[in-house]
Amino acid sequence: LGAFDLTGEWKYIMNQDNPVFSEPGYDDSTWDVYPIPRYWNDYINTYAGIAWFRLRLYNNHQKSLGLYIYRANTAYELYINGEKAIVCGKPGINKQSTQPQIGEKVVPLPRTPVITIAWRVANFHDPLGGPGSSPIIGKLEKINQSIWNKNFYNIIVIGFTFMIAVYHFILWLARRKDYASLFLAFCALSACIREIACQGFLERFFPGIPLFSLHW
Repeated sequence: LGAFDLTGEWKYIMNQDNPVFSEPGYDDSTWDVYPIPRYWNDYINTYAGIAWFRLRLYNNHQKSLGLYIYRANTAYELYINGEKAIVCGKPGINKQSTQPQIGEKVVPLPRTPVITIAWRVANFHDPLGGPGSSPIIGKLEKINQSIWNKNFYNIIVIGFTFMIAVYHFILWLARRKDYASLFLAFCALSACIREIACQGFLERFFPGIPLFSLHW
């Protein structure tokens, strides 16, 4: 079983918030369907709001699977079979009670015939709200290996960009009138910092600190 994304129609309800929505036995038959991935701006004509998304998976072979979430704007909790499995930021019902956070998450899935996923997403800070990328399901070791490969590539890019910044800064120190070198050093350093922020490395080094604004 390879990894694949959970793109498609999920059950969803907008601007209602009730803990019972996380329970696997909850009847969501009256909920609307929502095509993930998609921001909800087109649905409610605003970026702000809170929504619940639900999906049932049938694990016939009861394999050891994992679930990977890249992001959802801009805070969420994810429940698996009624148990809270992932927390990213602090989703709330308004801006004051919501703490945004960006960060990729991986969680193992239970070996049960039916897996119920309930995803509580809130956004009051970003111009685009909701799940902009699909969750990915697959063998846990393959997902972790894929994330490791991606992080390794990003670290190489960051390191190379930082060396370019240092190189041009040293050139400027040797030739103070060479402002082109100083400008290139500044550009490379800016690109390096942006890559660190956008790839979520800051959240890993400083967990719990609200760093959302540095992503933009």
